[in-house]
Amino acid sequence: SLKDHLDGSYFYARRTNDWSLPSFSKSITIQAKVIHLLIQAGTITERQDFIDEALQTLRILDTEWLKKSRVQISPSGDQDAPGKFLWNWPTLEKAISRELVPFAAAAFSMEKDGNIPSEADPVGAYFRLNSLRSRVSIPELATQLGLSEDECQKTLAEIKTKLLDYRNRKVEPNIESVMNCTDMALILRAWTAAAVVSNDPSYLEKA
Repeated sequence: SLKDHLDGSYFYARRTNDWSLPSFSKSITIQAKVIHLLIQAGTITERQDFIDEALQTLRILDTEWLKKSRVQISPSGDQDAPGKFLWNWPTLEKAISRELVPFAAAAFSMEKDGNIPSEADPVGAYFRLNSLRSRVSIPELATQLGLSEDECQKTLAEIKTKLLDYRNRKVEPNIESVMNCTDMALILRAWTAAAVVSNDPSYLEKA
């Protein structure tokens, strides 16, 4: 559940006192740390998909965090309420239509009884809720649903847009905008690492 599959950024996991579930908040430092981690992992294991994910996250950091002066984002009130970051079936049907729910369930590994493992939720506070888990590739999804890859891409984009729009209407965010030296140091490290793996001088110029 670390990645927010609706906007491409990353949560940090801060569990509650009973270790049931994390609070889904985001910070600019987590984005920078994940970028650097993905670049390191992609370089060591020669996985270009890790590096591509890092560079995409760096673009999101530039456009959604730095340009909008965002350092920390967290939802007001109950962070784990359905329709914010965890989803139940009625909320899904309301947000994207009943017809699209089976596709969304296949794309994000969701179940009617929820996909939160009991190890993460020992007291059952989040029974029948789902986190979005993108474990199925587009080719696998196309084969599973009997659709073309292009149809799958378009439908998935439509679902993400509807879910994000629904969440944005339901969530009032707390946003902090004061950046410190640690934030800038981690961003600098992410930019320079991206410059090395991409041979793109624009990252060094930003750094």
